[in-house]
Order: sequence, then structure tokens, then C-alpha cells
Amino acid sequence: MRTKSPVKRQSIIDAAAAAFEEFGVAETSISQIVQRIGGSKATIYSHFASKEELVGAVMLRMWVEQMTQVFLAFEAADDLQPALARFARAYLNILLQPAIMTLTRSAMLHGDSTGRDVYEKGPKRGWDLVASRLQHWSEKNIFPAVDTQVAALHLKGLLQAELFDKVLFGFPVPDRQEVDAVADRAVQAFLGHYALRLP
Repeated sequence: MRTKSPVKRQSIIDAAAAAFEEFGVAETSISQIVQRIGGSKATIYSHFASKEELVGAVMLRMWVEQMTQVFLAFEAADDLQPALARFARAYLNILLQPAIMTLTRSAMLHGDSTGRDVYEKGPKRGWDLVASRLQHWSEKNIFPAVDTQVAALHLKGLLQAELFDKVLFGFPVPDRQEVDAVADRAVQAFLGHYALRLP
């Protein structure tokens, strides 16, 4: 039995990511991806059981590549308010990128085990890091003694409140200055809700 090549798997993910960005997920066929990598459909299906699974792999790779360092930097930060400001701006600007929004739309259409797997390995791990850092600050009496998992999700909700749905449904992404302003407002609301002294 032939061993699946991780290099070939990565080349399939690379080709799919490029095709999804160029044509959109729904409009991209397995045949179009095959044309980019050579071989046959069997080559792709030997690594991915379905197109949905391939979409999930592309999403997860994109999340890991673009978001992981943002969450890790926050998880290692010592200064709560500046760290929140830096994190919020970086997170929101990445989240609203066209390629990520395209894949997010697809994930919402396929809320099956593939979507759940991407969530567990990507966003959930990221927001668990946020909760962990809030817990660290709570133990040092820098942040209130609350359920920090819930607090992290409150921050997530505030960050996505103004722009995420609009961009998801096709409105253009504002310029960087406006996105940063939205992120700053979300942080101010978060700090205000948890009764922290604002700068």
C-alpha cells in the first residue's frame, strides 16, 4: 500500500487555496484543482474524502498561518490594555481579509464534522489562549474574577459586532484606519463592561 505523501497533500492544499481565491469556493471544481497540480481526481480523493474536507484543510491552514502568532503574542503579553489594543487590531484586520471571508462563508454552508473540526483546531484554540491570559491577569488582580472563557467570547463578539456580518454578506472591507477604529471601540466597550479603568 502506498504511503500518502505530505508534500503532495500540501501541494493540493496550495492549489485549492489559489483556486478558491480566484474563482470562489462554490465555483471551484475538483477538476480545476487537478489542472493545477496534475494527476487525476483520484490523487485528490486519496488525501481528502470530499471537497468540503479540502475546504476545511485550506481554512485551517490559513487560520494557523495568519492567526496563530496573533493569539500567541496576546497569550504571552504582560500589559493588559496595550495587549488588548494590539490584539484587537491585528485580529480584526486579518479576519476581514477577502480570502478568509470567502472560506468562512463556505464553512457556514457546511456546518458538518469538517466545519466543527476546523473550529476545534483553529478558532477555539485561539480563544482558549485569550481566556488563559485573562485568567492569568485575574489571578494577579489586574482583571476581574469572572469566567474568563465567557469574557474571551464577549471580546470576540464585540470585535465582530460592527463589521463582520456586513463584510460576510458582501459589503466592502473598510480601510485599515476604519478597521482599527472599530477594534479600538470594541476594546473600550470590553474594558468598560468589566469595569476596568480606561486610559
